[in-house]
Amino acid sequence: MELIDSHAHVDFPQFENDRDAVIERAQGAGLVALVNIGTNVDTSRASVRLAKVYDFVHATVGIHPHDADKANPEALDDLRSLAGHPTVVAVGEIGLDYYRDYSPRAAQRQAFQDQLTLASELGKPVVVGGYTGNFEPEMALLRQNGAILEVQNAEDLWRRFHELLSNPEFARAQGRCARAAVLRSQGATQRTLHQLEQELMDHGLES
Repeated sequence: MELIDSHAHVDFPQFENDRDAVIERAQGAGLVALVNIGTNVDTSRASVRLAKVYDFVHATVGIHPHDADKANPEALDDLRSLAGHPTVVAVGEIGLDYYRDYSPRAAQRQAFQDQLTLASELGKPVVVGGYTGNFEPEMALLRQNGAILEVQNAEDLWRRFHELLSNPEFARAQGRCARAAVLRSQGATQRTLHQLEQELMDHGLES
């Protein structure tokens, strides 16, 4: 089974001193690819730069809801330009965050809509972060933009998620992904590893 880290941020300053080693450990842990996620224009540029340097890394470009108030036409044009690089595999991370509300909700909805439109223009998938409590607002906007969802509502989403977790092959893969995440997490402690192992066991995810 081939494993991919689908959501990493190795461009962040925490990895400035050991980025090469982190990426090497991820490969050594069995990952075949790492997708580095853009959260604003600057980190999207950084993701593309990383993907140019490391064949193992792919990039996404997008503006996270935290920075939604900065998703102006110029920023969207920057994302459009960056998305033209062949290493860019998706638009994101985009979505709504009604938990922290770092940006006004109206700005979050507009930024989400604008980037869904951009993804449609580019023919790329999206990386959606949902922090609204039940994911209903995100699904509503996705449907309005023509997304074909295999779930009808938030309750169905969580039911499908738990069905997936009950699949033994998926569970083992999740366990290995979690261990790989620990390997690449700077400063991970033995206590952190122990807690992770216990959580995996509690949910039947040990590998």
